[in-house]
Amino acid sequence: MKIQKSSSVQLNHGNRWSANPETTTGIETMISIMNSFEKKEEINAYKELSEELKIEFSTIFRKCTMTGEAHNQLHNFLLPIKDLLGSLDSPDLKECKKIYFK
Repeated sequence: MKIQKSSSVQLNHGNRWSANPETTTGIETMISIMNSFEKKEEINAYKELSEELKIEFSTIFRKCTMTGEAHNQLHNFLLPIKDLLGSLDSPDLKECKKIYFK
């Protein structure tokens, strides 16, 4: 699963929106969690991965102090990730792999 912006994210006159440090750190942590995941053949590992990512994801929302359009665009960026996280703990290993490598 690649963590990237959704096609519905609108830039700030061609530039990235400024994010609060907690948001930036949270996204960097999620990327690190994904990059360090090695147990791609173990179904239980995907459940653990999903839980770890969900905790970090909820921390981003809880610590967010962003407002205005930057906040709206953050939601556009994060909501597609939330949908993928919900599928990552599927009981089907093929489905988990499909989501992980998406």
